[in-house]
Amino acid sequence: MPEFPGNRFFMTLGNLLRHPRAGLLIPDYARGELLHLAAEADVTWNDDVKGLTLRITGGLRRRGALPWRWSEARLAPQFTAAPPTPR
Repeated sequence: MPEFPGNRFFMTLGNLLRHPRAGLLIPDYARGELLHLAAEADVTWNDDVKGLTLRITGGLRRRGALPWRWSEARLAPQFTAAPPTPR
C-alpha cells in the first residue's frame, strides 16, 4: 500500500515494528456492546511476504457500554412507495 499524505499506513507499521503492542476496539451497535482486544503485532516485510499478524493476548467485553443503538439501513418512506404510473 503506498503512503499517501493523510493515511499514515507506513507510520503505523513503523510504530508496530518498534513497539509491537496493539489495541482494537470493536463496537456492536445493535447490542450496545464494546469489545476491547489487546494484541502483539508481527510485521512481515520481505520480498516474498508482506503482512501484519495480530496475536490476541487479552480482551474485555463491555455490555451496555454504548447509550445508543444502530439498526439496518432502511429507505425513507418517500422512496418505498410505488413510482407514479406514466400517463
